[in-house]
Amino acid sequence: MTRVSCNRSLGMMSVVGGLILASVIAPRLGAQNLGPFRQLLALEGSYQRLQLDAGEGSDRVGLDGYGVRLWINLAPFSGPRPNLIDKTAIALAYSTTFRGDDQIGTRQYGAELNMYPLHVPIANLIDPFLILGAGAFRIDNRNNTSVVDGAFAAGSRSYFAFSPGLGIRIPIPNRLQLRLEARDLILFNRRDGSGDSRTSQSPQFMAGAGLTF
Repeated sequence: MTRVSCNRSLGMMSVVGGLILASVIAPRLGAQNLGPFRQLLALEGSYQRLQLDAGEGSDRVGLDGYGVRLWINLAPFSGPRPNLIDKTAIALAYSTTFRGDDQIGTRQYGAELNMYPLHVPIANLIDPFLILGAGAFRIDNRNNTSVVDGAFAAGSRSYFAFSPGLGIRIPIPNRLQLRLEARDLILFNRRDGSGDSRTSQSPQFMAGAGLTF
């Protein structure tokens, strides 16, 4: 089994395992309603599609993968008066993506912040939000050459990543939720095959399902 295949299996296992764990402990904790739909915690698994920047003059590299996130709603900690914290959630996140030929893969670790502009979802169904994410992003080039579908430095390299975006949350009865997101993944001081440093931008799309409790 290749390392990417192993990462793929671990990613799927973490998503499934996280959802099973949440389903076991959620009934014991009990829901803390923050308005009609938002609860204190949410554990989520997601599918991801990344169009990774491969350098000037090169086509983007399409990568698919999986992720898991633990969300914490900050409203219970905001105090008696309404403020921005009432509409904020933060998360710890991990994701991995890979290409079918096992030559290119990525890993992303970090924290995320969501801002919900509405007090309750539109028609009790659509809950839009703004996204700000930051953390470490690692690119693995397993071909051991400096060029694979464009300018990728050989080996494994990690970068600081910033990922702003937009999304919608769809609450479902019985503690479930769906999330759709579109982001701009920005990598700073990225090294290409020639050793030059630059800032790259890559479209990133996510679809997730989670349990709230």
